[in-house]
Amino acid sequence: MMKLIAYGAAADSDRVAYRKYVHDDILPALIADRPDIAHCTVNLVDDALTGGLPGAKMGAEDVDAGSPYDLVVEFWTSAGATELPGLIERVTGLPGRIDAYWVEEFAAKDSVAAQSAPPVLRLISPCWPKKGMALPQVFRHWQEHVEKANRVHVGMSRYIRNWHMASLTPDAPAYFGAPMLSFQTMEDWTDRFYVDAPGGEEIAADVGSFVESFTPMLTREFRLK
Repeated sequence: MMKLIAYGAAADSDRVAYRKYVHDDILPALIADRPDIAHCTVNLVDDALTGGLPGAKMGAEDVDAGSPYDLVVEFWTSAGATELPGLIERVTGLPGRIDAYWVEEFAAKDSVAAQSAPPVLRLISPCWPKKGMALPQVFRHWQEHVEKANRVHVGMSRYIRNWHMASLTPDAPAYFGAPMLSFQTMEDWTDRFYVDAPGGEEIAADVGSFVESFTPMLTREFRLK
């Protein structure tokens, strides 16, 4: 099963309407028209989510500027060689500004709770690599980071690492990947993001060893198929 991710941003100022349009109209029609889409999840940036951006916790850049995206769509496909070009054309042709990538997914943590129901909040953070660091080295550091993340982020119910293998759209940012951290309750997010203050410092230092900066998004997860 192959996976694509599309980050979407509204082309105009009505971001709420854009999110609703993609969720209610565009994606259901696309799924109905493409049986080779085995699964589809859309994560909508939610401006009402509270508890503070992770930038306040981990030092992301330009936190006050808000998210450059409005949604993140995940597609899992069984498409063969003849179907793939058409699928890519449909994904990259989604409305708004789209940055799309082939990704390899690694499940670093999962739970029955996360499998049974969507979380109340999902943190998605596309990351730029540390300046001067080769991508194989970034990949290795991220693998080594998993143990610390699972030990320190005690409130998360699921931790997915999406490694960006190739961009599908021109001028897509050179993100190396995007972690997705799920929290089943707001208390898990606000009170249990870190196991303790030293753990938070440990995570920040480790992330800074291979991540130059990242783009945090607080989203609601909708499993469409």
